[in-house]
Amino acid sequence: MSVWRNLRQAYERAHAAPGDLCPEEAAQAGLDVRDRIADLAAHVGARGLWLGLLRHFWRHATGYLLLGIGVVVTGALVPRAIDHVLSRVNDGGPALRPAVALSVVATAFTLLRWASTWQVRMLVYRIDLSVQRLIFRRLQRTDPRWLGRQKKSSTTFLLEYPQQLSQSAFAAEFVVHSALIVTYVVCVLVWFGAVGFGVAAVAGLGALVGRTLVDRMTATTKEYLAGDHRRAELIDGLVAAWQAVRRQHLEPVVTAAFASVREEQRGTLLRRARSNAWVDALRQALPQVVVWAAVLAGVLFSTGLAAGEGVALLVLVRMLVSAVDENIATYVNIRFAWVIGREVTALLSEAPEEADPVPGSAPAPGTVTISPTGPGRGGGVTVAPGERVVVLGRDQGRTTRLMEQIAGMPTSCPEWRVAHGGELVLVARGQPVFDGPIAETVALWRRPVEQARYRQALVRSGLLDDLAARPEGDGAELSASTERLSDGQTVRVSLAQALYLAPDVLLLDDVFAPLDPQCAAQVAAGVMADEPGLGTRMCTTTRPEITRCADRFLIVADGEIVSFRPEELSARSTTVRKLLGPVRTAELLAAIGPDSEGGFLPGQRLPVPEQRLSALQSAGLRYGFPEGYVPPHASAFDTPTPVLRISDFYRNVRGMFSPSAIGAVLVCICALVAVEYGLAYLVDHGITDFSGLWWLSALVAVGVVVAWLRSWLPLRTPIGAIDRVHTGLVRGLLSGRLDERSASVTGRLSRDFFTLELRVPFQLAEFAAAWISMLAAAAAVLAGGWWTVLPLGLIALLGVGAYRRGRSALIASSHLSAACRNPLLNFARAALGTPGFHTSPALRRALSARFDDLGAVRAVGILRRSWVQLRTLLMVEILGLGVFLIALWAVVLSFGATALAAGVVVYAAYTLAQRAALIVEGMLEFDGTLLAIRRVAELLGSSDLPTRARLLRETPRDLACLTDGFLRYEDETRPGGGPPVHAQRLQPLMPEGLPRPEPLDLVAEPGSLTVLTGPSGVGKSTLLKTLAGANAAANGTVLLNGAKPAVLSSRTRSALRYADADIPRLPVTVRAFLRGCPDGPVLLAQLCAATGTSVPEPEDTLRNLSHTHRQLVNLARVFADGPSAVFLDEATSAMDAQAEHAALDTVRRAAPHTAIIAVLHRTANQDLADRRITVSAAREEPVG
Repeated sequence: MSVWRNLRQAYERAHAAPGDLCPEEAAQAGLDVRDRIADLAAHVGARGLWLGLLRHFWRHATGYLLLGIGVVVTGALVPRAIDHVLSRVNDGGPALRPAVALSVVATAFTLLRWASTWQVRMLVYRIDLSVQRLIFRRLQRTDPRWLGRQKKSSTTFLLEYPQQLSQSAFAAEFVVHSALIVTYVVCVLVWFGAVGFGVAAVAGLGALVGRTLVDRMTATTKEYLAGDHRRAELIDGLVAAWQAVRRQHLEPVVTAAFASVREEQRGTLLRRARSNAWVDALRQALPQVVVWAAVLAGVLFSTGLAAGEGVALLVLVRMLVSAVDENIATYVNIRFAWVIGREVTALLSEAPEEADPVPGSAPAPGTVTISPTGPGRGGGVTVAPGERVVVLGRDQGRTTRLMEQIAGMPTSCPEWRVAHGGELVLVARGQPVFDGPIAETVALWRRPVEQARYRQALVRSGLLDDLAARPEGDGAELSASTERLSDGQTVRVSLAQALYLAPDVLLLDDVFAPLDPQCAAQVAAGVMADEPGLGTRMCTTTRPEITRCADRFLIVADGEIVSFRPEELSARSTTVRKLLGPVRTAELLAAIGPDSEGGFLPGQRLPVPEQRLSALQSAGLRYGFPEGYVPPHASAFDTPTPVLRISDFYRNVRGMFSPSAIGAVLVCICALVAVEYGLAYLVDHGITDFSGLWWLSALVAVGVVVAWLRSWLPLRTPIGAIDRVHTGLVRGLLSGRLDERSASVTGRLSRDFFTLELRVPFQLAEFAAAWISMLAAAAAVLAGGWWTVLPLGLIALLGVGAYRRGRSALIASSHLSAACRNPLLNFARAALGTPGFHTSPALRRALSARFDDLGAVRAVGILRRSWVQLRTLLMVEILGLGVFLIALWAVVLSFGATALAAGVVVYAAYTLAQRAALIVEGMLEFDGTLLAIRRVAELLGSSDLPTRARLLRETPRDLACLTDGFLRYEDETRPGGGPPVHAQRLQPLMPEGLPRPEPLDLVAEPGSLTVLTGPSGVGKSTLLKTLAGANAAANGTVLLNGAKPAVLSSRTRSALRYADADIPRLPVTVRAFLRGCPDGPVLLAQLCAATGTSVPEPEDTLRNLSHTHRQLVNLARVFADGPSAVFLDEATSAMDAQAEHAALDTVRRAAPHTAIIAVLHRTANQDLADRRITVSAAREEPVG
């Protein structure tokens, strides 16, 4: 009953807002698979991917096979029943009983075929959703660097691979169609004798040739996907850090990387057009070739075909070839799924299922043991539960690797053997935020919220005052693709998240670097307080003031670990100086030595300001969530359902095909239809000698050539235009079209563009071919007699009404499904690729639970769309059956039809019934395709694709030239007037509700160094971006060489450079990053020598480098060509004081005439500045 209820309510339930969907609906339909993922993982781990999927879904596959048996039996009876009916009609005898039998068999065949379609689609959706969640869990435990080495993208793993692997469900369909093929061949051999041998031989040969062609086609598609992995990586990096890319002027780097990928994909698409054309030509021309072989066998063996037998043979051949065609298409899907399965298997092998720990093998909760792996490197260290440890070292990269190894990140050459007991959480700089309220992120979407722990997490992370200053409190919305917090606030959100989990071991990797000294000391006092219940805490830092909170120090150097307590520092100063260097040792002695000024010392407790909590209650903080609060799933994507018209089809066709190409494809389609009915005419009249065979041979030869052209033209012609579309998309994104609503851009540029490039051209041709073929079949049926007009007209009206209602519901449900996909994709992009999220089982469980919730909502969207499709398809199948039965009974009752016309009418009616179902299903699918095209076109600023002529005229083919297309050019030869940077009463535009900094007056002369200091979150970075022209000013003015700066101004870009605390995680090499700076590699080598770090290899990928190395590469880029002004936003924060001093000294000598304005939190090097400016919030003046 639930099936019929879902069918009855399908259209109404499609018109829903994404925020109205409930995950419980997926559970009721059996698509909320979270509880069965462990079983699937166990099956896959024990049997391998394919056998594991078969074992997990065997019940659903068995249900489909049982329906398939019914399809095989009834399908074999249809042609024989047609032969009986036409034989009786030709002999002039009564045909009522055969007609009744044929009606029953045809009805059963139609309903069983629809039921099998429903069963296999449900199986596809279950596999898709289950594999997606399995892959997400494995990606959570996979070293992000492995994806980089494999040149893979997590987005492709999560979006494309589950969908492709779900096509393995069609293996059951392959079995059913194989049984159909065998049954039809036996029927041909039994019913038609020698003629059947020709049919069987050609059908078998076609299947073998098709397999070879499919293998070739799969290879080219795999090549395309390999490039699409790299393209998806670039999209992920660009969307996540588009603002940083723009203000650091990294567009040339991005476009060069895109150009490299697209050049490879263009060549692959050309090869794919040829290979796919042969496969499609085989599918189109195989019926004609099989009929030709049957006629040839009849002529050779002098058996021939009677007039009535010709139609029965045509129907049987059509069904046989349809089954072969379906098997070829199914083999394409299965073969490609097999290729994808190898890559998924590699992922599963890289992150195997976690084994249960052996009881007593792990240390006690909160205990950490570290020992060197090599001989002669000293003894190990054991950190006791509750200890506070500061890890130091000359090489910050080595201390980071130690923390990651403790956390469980895999490494090829481990320097230490490590173990820990209890839950562990690693917090590092650069961890992304998630879409949604801050309270959601901190509490990890858990219910119920532990109020006391939540409040303590906000207090200890130093977020309390920041949230109280915002009108929304902790309900302030975060975005994974838009900067709404400073670096210091972002890292404190990650800290609060970790503190809320209350782990036994908390690892902090240089998290205090983006905080000003006062804020860093306050947060360190809260996080490192000597209080019970806080667990073991280990942190790396280059900030001397943080060392005051330590019970013990670990110094890491060359695989050796030295441990000492604060009171032992003086006695072991010689060893410490040898390992850390004299400067770092002096800083350490000044911070915690006997002559230090003290501060937050061991043993000091941090009081919890309960009075502040109650006082700030009215500021909007929820401290958890009120009763009845429901976490948002997709409500942020509630947008109006688009309206699609038939004119949209034509406008988007013009965007990919030239008028001559459109005409050529239509001519080929019409020629194929003419070949089909010419073949039917010749066969129905009977061919008994070679004279008729020559005409048939010529007709089939023309059909083969035209079929290849009809398949090749739609694949080859649009390659250039779609490539220009991609170029336009990248140009639009880089020139400023990414904004607060950019959360769905990743899905549009990955899956939707993939659909546009690989599937849409073929679907367009199929769409046009189905329409022309159906109209031709309808004309043939109507030509059989006037008596067919009225019933066929009535059925046509019913079909149009059913289609229009179904189409409206399908468009709404497709929009709903896409809207539910976006939150899932954005969440996954933020949750994957960060060591802190990968190494903590507690965090992984929380993120998996959230992913399951979003996945359940996506399942509901998919479910509602599928029921709309199934209901509409059922209606069309019934209407198509009605067309066939009307023609059949009209022939049987002899409403004016002659015996000769009867066969043609019945064949045309059968063809019309089959094509009607195919065309409506194709139209429904194409509506979803039009939505994908529209989502892509919206990134170009339009609801439809531009015309091909306009694309070729206005969009450059070379991606490397894109930057020139959106920059604003001024006369750069005009001499500048004034200093490099001159600001007067400048105040940046702050987010709503936050106070602005005090007005700034600044004159930065050539060669000067100006340092901006101040509390974390006060607006230093925002002020720096305003000085550089990347952000708008609220008040005041700023001039760069006498001209107003603008981020897209060529004059501004030639005069200034900007460096953030980190480079966007783009999959580009060091060589590619420095390609536009001839002196960059030399300056990089100088910086590495000055700071005592190794020089990265030119082919090293940026995201695989340490934070220190990435900062050095960025400094080499911005200073290499000696700009007028450079803005450094904590661009040296990953270095210790000595390395930072050396780096600043090196770049000032390399660019002696460059004015530098830098945000520096480390007080030790602020004396290098020619001017130091403390940024503070402007006080609000009383009114009245």
